Amino acid sequence: SDRLDLQAICYRSYQVDRPNMKDKFCFPRRQLSWIMLGFLSTLALSGCRDVTVTRYEATALTTYTWTVKYYSDAQKNRWRIEEFGSNSLLNINGEKPADGAVLEDDLGLWWPQLPLKPGIDEIEQRSKPNEIPESADLLKTVDYQIAFDRDGESVTLGANSQVYRQAARSNPYGKALKLTLGAQEKAVTHAEPL
Repeated sequence: SDRLDLQAICYRSYQVDRPNMKDKFCFPRRQLSWIMLGFLSTLALSGCRDVTVTRYEATALTTYTWTVKYYSDAQKNRWRIEEFGSNSLLNINGEKPADGAVLEDDLGLWWPQLPLKPGIDEIEQRSKPNEIPESADLLKTVDYQIAFDRDGESVTLGANSQVYRQAARSNPYGKALKLTLGAQEKAVTHAEPL
């Protein structure tokens, strides 16, 4: 109960007289949140480091997948998703893929031909008892990666659209890139031309 009283006193003293708060360990929740955010940001940034590369290959695997959501109750609280037809296309350094490229989007990515949309018979065949299927949805996904040489070893890491686009713009001219590696060096979070 002493602990509860101390918290109540600390809270009341903060409410009444903010500038003259005596107890250094009593922080209002909002201030404590900002302190924790600052600490976590420092930790996250300390895990990043830059690497300069001259040889690299950026890839973006574009995929179309038909999916259907199956509900197991009328309130639509519980559901599962089934995947049907899927087509993928590998983009390399922003160049148009030789086979199967159908459409280029606003981000300079080439997309494959659409897979066949599942028919109602196929959707109902995958339905379990008492499930209610929705109509098929087309899911578009992109998996970005960049491969480069580091200390004589080939490394492939996850990337994002900014890294892919920068590599696609820089590679034809043989420009080196400064890559920012994310926490634990598991992904490239940023790329700059040198």
